[in-house]
Amino acid sequence: MWLVAVFICLGWILSLCLHEFGHALIAYWGGDTSVKDKGYLTLNPLKYTEPSLSLVLPLFFLLIGSIALPTKIYSAKAIAYFLRKNTKKL
Repeated sequence: MWLVAVFICLGWILSLCLHEFGHALIAYWGGDTSVKDKGYLTLNPLKYTEPSLSLVLPLFFLLIGSIALPTKIYSAKAIAYFLRKNTKKL
């Protein structure tokens, strides 16, 4: 159980680094040199994390069982009907 949790956390940290590095790289290519000055062009997770938002809040939601989001479940028949009524005929 702990091994799975460690594996998920390491994957989460890796994805966070790649995601933020991608933002920084695109900004740098777009002409924003401040990302280089601030040191964001790195894969170091310590540059991208703020303890309260990047660590504590996700762990809190993980412990309480995630966030319930309102959803509607539609049947395939209802979706097909909607598509027939709301798409142009060629």
